[in-house]
Amino acid sequence: MKRSGILGEILETMRKLNLMIMFLQETKRPGDDTYRSGEYYTVNCGRSGREPYGVAIILHFSLLKHIVA
Repeated sequence: MKRSGILGEILETMRKLNLMIMFLQETKRPGDDTYRSGEYYTVNCGRSGREPYGVAIILHFSLLKHIVA
């Protein structure tokens, strides 16, 4: 499955290296959102302003059953 952009590159690298979780900083993506992209879930937390900033966590869907809120 082909994806474009930075997220597509990150997900492809995670698949190749068999990574189940990745933490990202300095995403510069404003707003909070959660979405599924293939077999991974992405959780973003960012703030807008003069210089937007944020962090993100990318999880393999198989890890969700182990998360306690």
